[in-house]
Amino acid sequence: MFGLFKRRVTANDLAVTLARLAMDTTNIEKAVVDLHAGGEFSMDAVMDESLFLQLFAVDYAAAVTLGVKSKEKNSLLDAYYGHILQMTNKMDAMEEDAGKGFLDKFKHRLLIYTKAVKIQHRNGPSWNVGKEFARLCNAEKNFDIIMFGNFLFSASVKLATETIMSCHIVM
Repeated sequence: MFGLFKRRVTANDLAVTLARLAMDTTNIEKAVVDLHAGGEFSMDAVMDESLFLQLFAVDYAAAVTLGVKSKEKNSLLDAYYGHILQMTNKMDAMEEDAGKGFLDKFKHRLLIYTKAVKIQHRNGPSWNVGKEFARLCNAEKNFDIIMFGNFLFSASVKLATETIMSCHIVM
């Protein structure tokens, strides 16, 4: 998209939009229910891991779209993680240490998924992410869960990338 036609936004405004997209699991729940009919796995684990995977997908999309070392990516992700931190603080206010537990799990997932996207595979990084997703759901041998993680990551990255590319970040 040409720069003249892109919506001009602050990194903070774009971060809010991306965080809302990443935290929306309404469509995922139906897919997980349908998937659960054909296999044995914890629906709660898959739902929880889906949220972590979508949050990571925004980080990955920002790095790929804006460049690993760009100031726009750094500003965007600083604001994005600031919103996630605010969310975890609200969780702590509702239930002691709920947000801290979420944040600790998310940091752990960031390391695992970052490592997964760096490993070369003929099917691309989403295959390795799907495998890690299934492992984190305690369903590492469930091909349907591997593919679900694979497709969820790909779709989440695509949505985040399109959202980022439709905007011009005003510094």
